[in-house]
Amino acid sequence: MKKMKISSFLLAIAATIVFIDQTNTISVPVERYDLIKLRCFNRSRTNGKELILGQNEPIGLSMENLISMIEKFEKLNPNYTPDNVIKIFLRRFHIDGVQFDGKNNIPIEKYRSQSKVIDAILSIDHHDTSFDHLFPENQFTEDEKCNLFFTLSHFINETAKANENISNIFIGNLPRSMERIQLLALNSAPIRDLGNEIPLEETTISSSSITANNNNNNNNNNQFGKLQTQKPIMKRNRREIRMTRKPREYGVVSFLSSEKDPISASRVLLGLYVGLVGTKPRKVIDVIKDLGKTPVENELNMKEIDPLLAVTLADIFSPASLYEENEPFGANGVWNNNVCHTEFILGDNKGLLGTMAELRGGLDGYNIGTMMESIRLTFPNITASQALRYYYTKQGLTSTASVCYRDSYMDNLLKDDLIDSVKKYLTIWNNFYFDGLHDKSRLDGYVNLFKDIFIKKLGESASHNEELKKLCFETITDDIRKRQCETISNAFFILDISQTCNQQQQNQNQQHCLKQATFVNELTKNMLMKRNYGSISILYNALPVENPSLIDDQMMPVNISLFSVSYNKTSSECASCKAIYGDTMAQRPIQNRVEMFDRLNRMLEQFDEIYWNRTAVPGKLLFWFDYGTLQSIPDDVVEKIRYNRFSRELIFRTRNSGFYSFATNQTTLNDVISVANNMIHINSNDNSSTIKMDDLNHLCQMSPQIFQYPQCKIQPSNNNVYRGFISRNRRQSWAMYSEYFIKSYHIEIRFRAEESKLKVCYGRTMFPENDENNCRVNQNLKDDIVLNINNPCQGMNTDKCPPFYFTITLYSPPDNHRFCTDADCQNIDQFAWYFSHTGISCNHANSLKISSSSSIFIIITAMFTFIMNKFFFLN
Repeated sequence: MKKMKISSFLLAIAATIVFIDQTNTISVPVERYDLIKLRCFNRSRTNGKELILGQNEPIGLSMENLISMIEKFEKLNPNYTPDNVIKIFLRRFHIDGVQFDGKNNIPIEKYRSQSKVIDAILSIDHHDTSFDHLFPENQFTEDEKCNLFFTLSHFINETAKANENISNIFIGNLPRSMERIQLLALNSAPIRDLGNEIPLEETTISSSSITANNNNNNNNNNQFGKLQTQKPIMKRNRREIRMTRKPREYGVVSFLSSEKDPISASRVLLGLYVGLVGTKPRKVIDVIKDLGKTPVENELNMKEIDPLLAVTLADIFSPASLYEENEPFGANGVWNNNVCHTEFILGDNKGLLGTMAELRGGLDGYNIGTMMESIRLTFPNITASQALRYYYTKQGLTSTASVCYRDSYMDNLLKDDLIDSVKKYLTIWNNFYFDGLHDKSRLDGYVNLFKDIFIKKLGESASHNEELKKLCFETITDDIRKRQCETISNAFFILDISQTCNQQQQNQNQQHCLKQATFVNELTKNMLMKRNYGSISILYNALPVENPSLIDDQMMPVNISLFSVSYNKTSSECASCKAIYGDTMAQRPIQNRVEMFDRLNRMLEQFDEIYWNRTAVPGKLLFWFDYGTLQSIPDDVVEKIRYNRFSRELIFRTRNSGFYSFATNQTTLNDVISVANNMIHINSNDNSSTIKMDDLNHLCQMSPQIFQYPQCKIQPSNNNVYRGFISRNRRQSWAMYSEYFIKSYHIEIRFRAEESKLKVCYGRTMFPENDENNCRVNQNLKDDIVLNINNPCQGMNTDKCPPFYFTITLYSPPDNHRFCTDADCQNIDQFAWYFSHTGISCNHANSLKISSSSSIFIIITAMFTFIMNKFFFLN
């Protein structure tokens, strides 16, 4: 009878806990965790190889990719408010603290408790189920969804990988905090550990067979030493796990492809969410009561806790025990490589309570959240992706809320407020997680013991690495030629199929197969991109095959004339990863020069159709890699005719200035590339080339954007206007090609800017700013810069008639002006400018301006002349 009562009691407890977990939270409900685990943890390919982060073609973990994903969601679901967008992403993909328990990967109790505390601080309505099913599963691929999970769910994997360096391995015990969760029987489906944990029954190493290799730890089982294999033990105790001294950190993202300094993405989104919602501070005692606890007496109970500081930084003080190690904060490391970031490897297993990535993400989240209330007053329609994209620019959300000024609030006020919030948060944590075990003096002692190291590490997280220094560097000069370029482009990479990163080549020489992907990464990581406004496409010199992963934002298949692994995407990280992992199906290389030119032309034509009806479009960059695959110019007469047609078309479509070759034979493409500096010699055995990447990036950024007038065949332009945006101390290069004005006789072009003077340089060759005589400035804000051009193509066809080239920059812009709130703004500090034209025509008939009465008179005259000739003069 007693056993039955106890069993009933335990079942009641378990049922109560499960009921709590099923309520609404800002994170993934535990009962839905299986949806993530079964899809994203160690699914296998058909060949038996493990997937990387649960993805057939890993996308990579980067801030740019996260913003691109949110941008995609907003494009397909335009009616969601930005706070709801963030909440939907966190509800679907954010679950911290996943650990391996010897059998499964499960979220441990500490982090589940931490999630509940955050919910209570943010006043999340536990009975609101309106967001239960709002994430549109059919709009994202399984690879994208697993990528979002590993982007937004922070956890540290301490289990050793199958191929772990033996010097890093030790045998550790399952944390006791994980044993309590076993009562719930959650996630019972068998699954391998993310770190390819060797099954316990196959292990021949036990804790008793490991001796210390350290003079100070001879009897410590947690230090790896010599293997005693004389008496192999086939099984370990269930709670013993093969662990590593260099754990992997997930839920962190790279920025600008840096090899270090990751960012905890969920903390950034939580800060943005609080700033968007405007969460009001709550009293500590009310939070404790909402968590179902009776508050222990404490003078802080009646104080209010800052919700923004609580969810971005203060909650890092959420120890599983108040008897922590001497180094609770500051774990750091490096990414697995600089090209496709899938794994951040920590230097050791110290400082795991708050890693540098968490501190950095918390600081970014706090900076964003602090400014959102004031930003929304002047920019009420700002989207979640805009807020994030703006913050991660030099200009920032404001002059101080920028990734370039992370330390803006690192003064005594923040430090005092932060420590105050830490104490309040720890008071809540003590009541909820420790059931009020510790008194106030013990809590204060814990904070005082570690606050200095916490603040020190927080300050270090705000420092600039080399990539961030480049982003934040600005050339302040009145010389337009020396200003940094702000031109947007669509970039196409034609990679050589002979150098693909298939599994066999990776095993033989991974660095060798990464060389093309390295070039992709270096050339795109600083490009300006956003949805439908600057993109990257990765193609191969191979015949297309059906590729189920090649789809557009509407999840429709993309069919083009070349094999492609990424088409019209806006994430450099994604493109670089696709250059490594997305090429396994391309089997039939195209060696024939004529066929390759033909297929490339068709691909470019198809891509241009996306932009055909726009007034202005990004520039075009083409990077062609050849390691001896492309054949020479044909000798056959028929093939030579086809070659001449396709090569001429390719030259016309690429306009030379944006066409670059990387080849083992530097002159391979000199028939379609006339600029010598654009033909770059590369070494087939390493990543070296004859040009510095910084120099090449500068040349690429100068490839002009394009003005279009698609109606030129129908009617001459009549004050047609384009509205663009430009940042202070930047320049933009533009061009209009002759196919739009080939039949124009008098053209009037006007430029002006809002709230600033504008400087415009015009010429018929690139870089007109090199001659100051080509440049004009409107001295009055109300005046336009007017250019009158007569007979621009007289006696020439479209091949021979040179384009119009323009370089524009702001001239003495004011310090204060309206925020740039248009959907096309790249940052909040941009100024609007206008380009208008009259008289642009590509149809000779359009140039004959005939009134309707004149037309009737001409027709009657023509008929009269015909009759007179036929019946009178000819007889």
